[in-house]
Amino acid sequence: MIADKKRQTLLPLNGSLSSKAHFLITHLWLPLLFFLAALWWIESRELDFQLEDYLYRLNHRNWDNGITDFLALYFHDAPKIFLKRMVMFLWAFALLAVLLHENMPVRYTGIIKLRRWFSHYRSGLFFLSIFLPLGPFLTNVFKHTTHIDCPWHLVRYGGEHAFQSIFSLPTRGDGHCFPSSHASTGFGLLAAYFFAREYFYRYRFHVLSVAVSAGSVFGLTQMYRGAHFLSHVIGSMALCWFVALAGYCVWVHLRSDEERQGVKEQ
Repeated sequence: MIADKKRQTLLPLNGSLSSKAHFLITHLWLPLLFFLAALWWIESRELDFQLEDYLYRLNHRNWDNGITDFLALYFHDAPKIFLKRMVMFLWAFALLAVLLHENMPVRYTGIIKLRRWFSHYRSGLFFLSIFLPLGPFLTNVFKHTTHIDCPWHLVRYGGEHAFQSIFSLPTRGDGHCFPSSHASTGFGLLAAYFFAREYFYRYRFHVLSVAVSAGSVFGLTQMYRGAHFLSHVIGSMALCWFVALAGYCVWVHLRSDEERQGVKEQ
């Protein structure tokens, strides 16, 4: 009975109707409500302007200074390099998982043990290698279709463009700032939350907090540089969350019975 409950917790889409409903409420409908409410509240209260006005004054009305250069190097360029290397590492692990498939003849004991380990995590590694970078990738694609300007482009902050709300859905313009692609470098780690939910259930919220913290820090540094509003960061988090959620649903549905059994027995 305990094993069945654990399985329904880990694999909600294959569990009872109540577990599916609980999963959809906590992972789809509540997050959707939160993100929509947050964006509406930020827009209605003009929090984007309030925060950016404060940061603009903090930068002495000049986005181009030594502090922003430091942030650009260590909180903009470095995280991108780190993400690329992490993805390459995951792809290498996924390739190794393919090479160590059960049907491949193996003679050495160490490789047999390694293959047994991969048999439990193979599909999870594929999930991470695809959906961890997919969130940031789609964010980068999407921002080129919204035509929303960065703060430093606006007349209010020394630029030349007029402000356009994210709810106005502009169809033309030179802006490519919503959602924040740089914050998505951190929020892309939300895919790791779903990985932990399957394999390391006890630590799932630890992983979630790391992903949210990383994306928030990267987003806030971009706000300090005048590159994004708070709503841009929230939009990035939302997109990465729902991309990871969609990937998780597909992954759980396609997993082999052998691997599900291995997770249940852990």
